[in-house]
Amino acid sequence: MKYKTFFQNTNHGLFIGIWFCAIVVLMWVLQWNIFQNVNNLFFDPLTTGTPRGDVVIIGIDEKSLARYGAFPWERDIYAMFLKSLDTYNPRVVGFDIVFAESRNGDAALRQTLATLNTDTVFASKIEQEEYIPSLFFEDLVPTLHEGVVNVFPDQDAKVRSIQKYFSIGNTCIPSFSQKITELALRQSGARGDTCDTAPFLFRYQKNIEKLSFVDVVDGSVPKEALKDKVVFIGFATTDLEQDSFFGLFGSKINGVEIHASAVAHRLNNESLVVVPPYLTLVVNLIFAALLALLPFVVKRFSKQIIILFCIGAFTLLGAILGYEFGYKTYVPWAVGIPLFSYGISLLYSYISNVRKNEYLKKLFGTYVHPSLLEELIRDPKKLALGGEKRRMTVLFSDVRGFTSFSEKLSPEALVDLLNDYLNTMSPLILERKGTIDKYIGDAIMAFWNAPLLTPNHETLAVETALIMQDKLEEFNKKLNRADGLKLGIGIGVNTGDMVVGNMGSDARFNYTVMGDAVNTGSRFEGLTKKYGVITMVGESTKDAVTDATILFRKLDIMTVKGKSDPTTIYEPLRASDSMKIFVENYEKGFDAYVRGDFAEATKHLTPLANNGDHPSQMILDRMKTIDQSTWKGVWKWDEK
Repeated sequence: MKYKTFFQNTNHGLFIGIWFCAIVVLMWVLQWNIFQNVNNLFFDPLTTGTPRGDVVIIGIDEKSLARYGAFPWERDIYAMFLKSLDTYNPRVVGFDIVFAESRNGDAALRQTLATLNTDTVFASKIEQEEYIPSLFFEDLVPTLHEGVVNVFPDQDAKVRSIQKYFSIGNTCIPSFSQKITELALRQSGARGDTCDTAPFLFRYQKNIEKLSFVDVVDGSVPKEALKDKVVFIGFATTDLEQDSFFGLFGSKINGVEIHASAVAHRLNNESLVVVPPYLTLVVNLIFAALLALLPFVVKRFSKQIIILFCIGAFTLLGAILGYEFGYKTYVPWAVGIPLFSYGISLLYSYISNVRKNEYLKKLFGTYVHPSLLEELIRDPKKLALGGEKRRMTVLFSDVRGFTSFSEKLSPEALVDLLNDYLNTMSPLILERKGTIDKYIGDAIMAFWNAPLLTPNHETLAVETALIMQDKLEEFNKKLNRADGLKLGIGIGVNTGDMVVGNMGSDARFNYTVMGDAVNTGSRFEGLTKKYGVITMVGESTKDAVTDATILFRKLDIMTVKGKSDPTTIYEPLRASDSMKIFVENYEKGFDAYVRGDFAEATKHLTPLANNGDHPSQMILDRMKTIDQSTWKGVWKWDEK
């Protein structure tokens, strides 16, 4: 066939090679600094931690400078400050000021430090690869500590991470924020040969309480404002600090705010880590491969754009949610690689698959069901004869009383009536994901779960049968015939293993179903006349229905001609309180009938039969013909 030659000439290997090379180049491009900045800009607005009330900054602000003069100050000012601060009983105190050189008042400060009960951390720093310690750190004084205040901004001058430890020679020294965290949590520092110098990401605290240095000296700050708090002392104006930094939102901030935020982040026990690049890459390549298939799976471009938009939105939402849970991914890869993959695939699809699809639509579109046509376009191999075994649900419906209409209508009017009926019923099947197999005169054969897999196909089939009953009433009202003639239908629904596929010859074939379960469904439709019901379903269908608005009553346990195994059949009904009572009364009689207690069965079924219930009347009539001594609860039909 011509389409086979067309498919075979499509060089899929070349496309895969071009796709792979393009993705590799794109991965390299997306690591340029501009895209790393884009990634940071995406996450920066989300980098706000849970506010804490136990982290406080005491700032050397304009008010303090007005009292004590230009900076730097004499050290006795700090001695006076610490004496006042000690009365507040803070948990930990951290000085984000490097005291590297001697000044007046050093002795007074040392004397004050020796009397403090609060753990106090002094800042040290590394400058031009030289470690500069604090003058006031004393190994022999257990309440005095030091930590390195160096922070390293990203390429856009913003600080998003901070080190826990610094390796200086053979010594592992904690960072300023790390030491304060250890003291606040009463943890021990690094031990042995381990010195974790890797930076960790942290969330900024936007609402850290800030107090004035001079207010603490004066004692005008309430005691509860600093009691058991982690207290930072640092600059409150960027004019004083040579190494000021840019905050995530563009404004200048002091280093003390960085350290305070890092400590608050740790005290919140929040985790924020970068997803390993190899894991991000693997996931994105999988998404890229899946999106490369999109033009071949979804043919309509508008739907592709909608799907692409949804995937992009979910990707960004996933990145945001992942960040909220402490995982930072690389968004340019997450968005750029799959999107670029889709673009390459779309171009390839236009060159090859679009033309192939148009050819198939012209060839088969006039006589193949649309859903089947889409399936054939996705997988042309299904044009071959043969089928596959699949669990499916089949529906047979046949018109009752059509002969009476045929006797009173002209052939043209009869055809119009039949077409109106089929146009009413057919959409009900298609709307519930059914496939119409064929029309056989006034009969309809339909099935579910092929060519496309359909979850809850049993429920959909039974819902369709009940809605067909409702629509038939509306149809008959519209007929409004003076002679009172009405159409009736019988519907049989069954679920089981069936063979579905193209059946026929090379010249002509149909997509249909075959199998014993199909034949049983057809017999159910025929038996509706004997039981006086509209719809009959098998037990396998009934057991799989998940719609709570559908109620089933057991019609019979019987065998049909040619079968030895008994079959239980049911009638689906709309669930209501009155219907539940009706079914309960009926099944009391039916259960008594099955176990051979005909007197009990008669007592329960007679009132129902008197109200016009055909199955109840049928069982009452049947019991008159049954030999109770040989009755086993299964009725045998000798005719089809």
